[in-house]
Amino acid sequence: MASRPIDAVDTIWLNMDRANNLMVIESLMTCAGPIDRDRFLAVLRTRLLDRYPVFGQRPVFSRVPLSMPHWEDVPDFAPDAHVRAFTLPAPGTR
Repeated sequence: MASRPIDAVDTIWLNMDRANNLMVIESLMTCAGPIDRDRFLAVLRTRLLDRYPVFGQRPVFSRVPLSMPHWEDVPDFAPDAHVRAFTLPAPGTR
């Protein structure tokens, strides 16, 4: 999937994106114990990225005035560059 139009609602969110008002998707997971990073990335790919390719794309504004922006694949998208693991220092409570 190389390029597809961004729908009107997502365009509104995109146009609200500013340095002091970031329109980003973030997630936090807590685990009862250590997890295997490679397995986690494989599950992330099959359950999220393969189903919803938009997570591997970026918005591109049209060069034509008043035209809708579009989604474009990020070349060499690497999910592992977006996944960070942290271990809390003892006692590691919430």
